[in-house]
Amino acid sequence: MSDEITIAANADIAKLLPEKLREAYEKEYESFVRWKEAKKIKGTTNEEILIAYFGEKSSRTKSPCLWSYYSMLKKRLLVREKIDISRYAHKYNQAKAVQI
Repeated sequence: MSDEITIAANADIAKLLPEKLREAYEKEYESFVRWKEAKKIKGTTNEEILIAYFGEKSSRTKSPCLWSYYSMLKKRLLVREKIDISRYAHKYNQAKAVQI
């Protein structure tokens, strides 16, 4: 696929985010990237990484906010890294059930 098509596709996908919330979505993605860098995590994002990230985040964030962050990160990872984390939700729910 050409770079021109990729750029156009990414621009169209970015328009799917509500403009008022775009900054918040990007901020959550950047927070995740900084967390990965701080933990010296390299490579493709996978469900274990996400469980660890949200596990840490859950210690200082209430559950409704946590799900908002999950939703924001899910959309940004789809656009930025072409990763659909919605298929990880089942394992994430299992991990959260164990913590309760």
